Amino acid sequence: MSDKLFSGVLAAAQQAKLLRGERLTRMLESESGEEALKIAFEGGFGGGTATTLEQAVLFERNALADFIRVNCPTEKLKQYLLCRYDFLNAETLVKAKYVHFDCEGALSECGTVPSKLMKEYVDNSDYGALPKELADALKNADVAYGENKADGYEINNLFVKAYYAYIKRLAKFGCFSFDVKQRIDSVNLMTAVRVDGDVEALKNSFIEGGTIPFERVKAVAVQDAEKTEKDFLFDKSREFVDALLTDVRARRPLIAAENAADSNAVRRLSDKRLDLKPIEEFYLYCLYKQTQITNVNVIVVGLDGGVDRSEIKARLRTSYEI
Repeated sequence: MSDKLFSGVLAAAQQAKLLRGERLTRMLESESGEEALKIAFEGGFGGGTATTLEQAVLFERNALADFIRVNCPTEKLKQYLLCRYDFLNAETLVKAKYVHFDCEGALSECGTVPSKLMKEYVDNSDYGALPKELADALKNADVAYGENKADGYEINNLFVKAYYAYIKRLAKFGCFSFDVKQRIDSVNLMTAVRVDGDVEALKNSFIEGGTIPFERVKAVAVQDAEKTEKDFLFDKSREFVDALLTDVRARRPLIAAENAADSNAVRRLSDKRLDLKPIEEFYLYCLYKQTQITNVNVIVVGLDGGVDRSEIKARLRTSYEI
């Protein structure tokens, strides 16, 4: 059996261990976050050893990362699924290097580079073993801090753009190519709403590589919701734009838009679940697992914080169903 075929069979078997929608519903209807977490524990969330949400989430993230490292059928897909943590760790470490704070508790072991090794690279400004996009972001951050021109927003922007440039390169001819372009479009459109008409800020944050050009995104930043709705009426991004405009009209944080952006890949693959290639089956399981971790966290934290259940439900990502 080939590695790709085996990974698909393995992923399909792992799906049976995922929390079902019925259990998430029971969690949402719980009287408290503690009760909801207990229901998640009963379904196997946290591996049977965790006693707190933080422990359970850490266990699940690390377990998924280990599963991907061992079983992922291609190097590009493995990098795509895990490299986000490398970019986050690198950004945190370079800030700590110059601002001088203890960042150990903020680092993750879910990336492709162990955090201790990443720290060595950053402390020594030795970036030769890292992807070019990440290395360039670190070099530019070194220069900014060295010239006392570092700004928190600009440093973050360096790493965000570098991350998307890297996954765009990884995505060429990959099973996740469409998802990367769609994600870039979603991020750019959400930024257009958040800059509140500041075209210069939008230009500075705009991520290349999506399907929607800058001029169309800029229009969203400066025109009213009705005009944007008409402009995207027959566009493939219409469903996401509808979610975005729902938030805009409600004058609330981008709850529906962020949900749609995070759920797009799951929905795309779920719609053709009976006709997936083995590598897509593996990819979909990983997305389901990531979504499960997010949803458990949203429910427990929301209930503990007294958030209305309807708002919690609106934040839940598309999850696994039989």
